[in-house]
Amino acid sequence: ELIDAAPLIDRKFKQIGVLKSGLIQIAVIYFKNGYANEALRIAQMVHETYPSAGTLNLIGMILESLGRLDEARKVFLELVANGVESPRIYESLSRISRALGDAQQSIEYLHMSMTGRPAG
Repeated sequence: ELIDAAPLIDRKFKQIGVLKSGLIQIAVIYFKNGYANEALRIAQMVHETYPSAGTLNLIGMILESLGRLDEARKVFLELVANGVESPRIYESLSRISRALGDAQQSIEYLHMSMTGRPAG
C-alpha cells in the first residue's frame, strides 16, 4: 500500500512528512464529506507510520462522529495523559461524558475547556 511506501517516498523527496501531510489532508476531506469510516482508516494508517498528537486528535474526532464514544474517550484521554491539552479536547471529552450519561464528569471537562484548570 501507499502508506507502507511512505518512508521511501519521503527519502526520495528528501523531506520527512510530505506523504503524511497529503494523506492527512485526504483523511480530512473524506471526513468533512461524510466518509468517516474511510477517513478513520487513512488516519489510523498514517498514525501507525507517523505517530503524532494531531493525527491522534483527528482519530478521536472521527471516532466520536461515528458514535464510538468509548474509543474516542480513550484517544482524547491519551492525548491529555501525554501533555496535549486544549479547549477542544476537553470540549470533546465533555460531549462524550454527557452522551455516556456522566453529567458530573461532563461539567468538569467543560470547566477545563473554558479555564484550563480543574473545577473547585
